[in-house]
Amino acid sequence: MRVHTAFKLYNMKGVDGYLALYFQTRNGTALRDRNGKFNSSEDTVAAYREVTPGYNPAVYEDYDIFMPYSELDLDAGNYDLRIDASIIYKQGGLVTRLTYYDFVYNNPATTTTKKPSATFDEMWVDYDVRQGGKLGMVAHIKANVFDMKGKTGYIAFYFQKKDNTKLFTSNQTYRSNDYDREGQVVAYFAISPGFDNTVYEDASVFMPYSEFNVPAGRHELVMDVDLIDKNGGLLQHIHLYPFWFNRK
Repeated sequence: MRVHTAFKLYNMKGVDGYLALYFQTRNGTALRDRNGKFNSSEDTVAAYREVTPGYNPAVYEDYDIFMPYSELDLDAGNYDLRIDASIIYKQGGLVTRLTYYDFVYNNPATTTTKKPSATFDEMWVDYDVRQGGKLGMVAHIKANVFDMKGKTGYIAFYFQKKDNTKLFTSNQTYRSNDYDREGQVVAYFAISPGFDNTVYEDASVFMPYSEFNVPAGRHELVMDVDLIDKNGGLLQHIHLYPFWFNRK
């Protein structure tokens, strides 16, 4: 599910915080987290997105968070649930509660459907390629995708530094909206496999050098290549590809 919010923040200019979504039963009992992925400091089910207002007041017209159904950590059955949507400080502590939102969730019985996955074969890069008037690189990968027949998704090429610090961009063409990689530099190769085992001999993407927000000098960067579903959820990590980039 993707939860959309609209709100206005006062007197928080330059203050780091989060939009926090806490998932509860209809009577306010928090759902207990089981795997430590989408969780609060109290081990309850929660999802967060950073806010750092640049104005006073700061208007957020459509601020959304993606929540995988599987992270509600509920057994099969029907549930009357609600979301406690709040603004909190980054270091903890409530700023204000925005609203409660009721919804009904049906978790079907567990099936034997296999989770899509991928295996890595080969990766290579063409440097100093010009496309659309921009100089950049073309990344290629050969990979097998399994158990994804009839589904849509992406092979995503995320860009980061060697120390795992993400590279960010405001360019919507190369900006990730995936729930755990918001704003990261990325290029997507769209897929819709026609077989249970589909071989992609050359899944390739173009990335302009101008999207690398690094100072002048020589930098060791990394491409983190993942198989993701159509909503940005991680299905399988495929490969890490380090490379050097010179910013003049």
